[in-house]
Amino acid sequence: TFAVTGGRIEGKTLSGVAHVYGSVTVDGRKHSFAPGAFAKSIAEGSVMAYWGHETPLRLASQRAGTLRLSDGPTALQVAMDLPDTTYAQDIKALIAAGEEVGMSFEVYPNKPPLKSKGVSIFSDVRLAKINLVDFPAFEGTSVVLNSAQEQETSRAQLLRIRARLHANDRGI
Repeated sequence: TFAVTGGRIEGKTLSGVAHVYGSVTVDGRKHSFAPGAFAKSIAEGSVMAYWGHETPLRLASQRAGTLRLSDGPTALQVAMDLPDTTYAQDIKALIAAGEEVGMSFEVYPNKPPLKSKGVSIFSDVRLAKINLVDFPAFEGTSVVLNSAQEQETSRAQLLRIRARLHANDRGI
């Protein structure tokens, strides 16, 4: 399972970057993915998204058209239309409260990775799941809640939220 970075929620849609090519896991496995590694899975259209790694808590799927994935030259982008379920509302409430929620993905190698400077670089994998999680495997991963009125980047809003939380910790 690997993490997703930088995201936002507008209305019922959560979006972000599932993987920035060149980033490496921080959990000791030292895995990374090459551009295009997810292309076959995206074309097959069978990827699903979940809350945590719990299969019963489905959030979206490509088959239903509620999960959209785009494998660009620098990153894997993700967007999902959240269902009207209690756990999806919980996710939105956590993010609105400033809680950091990361994202991860589950893959299965179609061929062995290349090794470069101690890092396993996968170029062809089957992407099975995109998951919202508490502890992602890549640094700097998060999902933030953006309002439709504010036209700031998800990174800028995350910094604003963190500054607010830091001020609250100091009693300001």
